[in-house]
Amino acid sequence: MSDEIVNAIDGFCDVESKDLKNLQIAEKIAIAAGLSVSGASVEEIAQHFGVHFGTIYRWMRDDRWAEAMTILRRGVLNEMWADSLQTIREAIRSGDAQTARWALERIDPATFGAPSARVAVETSSDEPVKITIHL
Repeated sequence: MSDEIVNAIDGFCDVESKDLKNLQIAEKIAIAAGLSVSGASVEEIAQHFGVHFGTIYRWMRDDRWAEAMTILRRGVLNEMWADSLQTIREAIRSGDAQTARWALERIDPATFGAPSARVAVETSSDEPVKITIHL
């Protein structure tokens, strides 16, 4: 990742206090990408910068746009991951047995998963193994 894009994204949170006309193109692209990740349309982004929507489409073809989107999406996913884990922890702490069981099945399926996930067969011979499962 280029330092130019990383630094621009670091400043994304401070977008309201920036004079958008005096920004470098990398900063504009990073901010525009951030607005896009936040759900803004191309037209809304163009209006935010006071430019034609074609300019935004041109920025979207710039390699720095893809780089910014990768960084921003990773940040969004990390935030969602942390929020999800917190929600699961809170549910388990409140005594939600179904959530606890669901979490354990995914953390350690060999121990806590459905019986079909716990079947393991080892053999030292080359002969076929017959497995019978009674439900």
